[in-house]
Amino acid sequence: MKITAAEQSPRQKGMRRIHLDGAYAFSLPEEVYLRMRLYEREDLSEPEVLEIRDTVLRKAVREQAILYLTVLDRTAAGLLERLVRAGYDGESAALAVADMITLGYVDDRRYAQRYISEQLRAKSVSRKNMRFALRARGVSDEDFDAVISEFEQDDEETALRGARKKFGKYDLTDPAIERKAVSFLLHRGFNYETVQQILRRMKEETD
Repeated sequence: MKITAAEQSPRQKGMRRIHLDGAYAFSLPEEVYLRMRLYEREDLSEPEVLEIRDTVLRKAVREQAILYLTVLDRTAAGLLERLVRAGYDGESAALAVADMITLGYVDDRRYAQRYISEQLRAKSVSRKNMRFALRARGVSDEDFDAVISEFEQDDEETALRGARKKFGKYDLTDPAIERKAVSFLLHRGFNYETVQQILRRMKEETD
């Protein structure tokens, strides 16, 4: 197979896009491209291409995946998106993600558990908002439901805790303060009925 192009990727620094017989074949890190001295080659045999795809490239993308995960925990979808954005082709990236799942380095339920715990502790966010946020990160509704069931999470109590922390020292009979409290709770995904219940409870506590 003739190497018809080995272009440096304009968007992914440090990557080379290899074209064989006029068609894109795969991308390699610049370091791997230089180490294999591919710049001296005009063609590659089919066994050599298979070796690059199945061994060299897979090793490189696995190492990159581990590097990303040491910096930041990610969902399977998040890691896949990051690897593709770095310049690896979708198939190689997907294989690396599968390897990370098998090794236990990526676990969407573990990710959801940590995220939910942090949100409930620090931000008093509604179940609805947490579901949307995790769905955007690639966590399935099935995984979310399985994890959220582990928490004794009641939206009203969560909202009350957040409202007390934010507005407990203020006079909620003041219309301006009340509007701010309503906006605060609605922004965190609590429905209007829950918000009204929380405000009533807080006002009763100060009577």
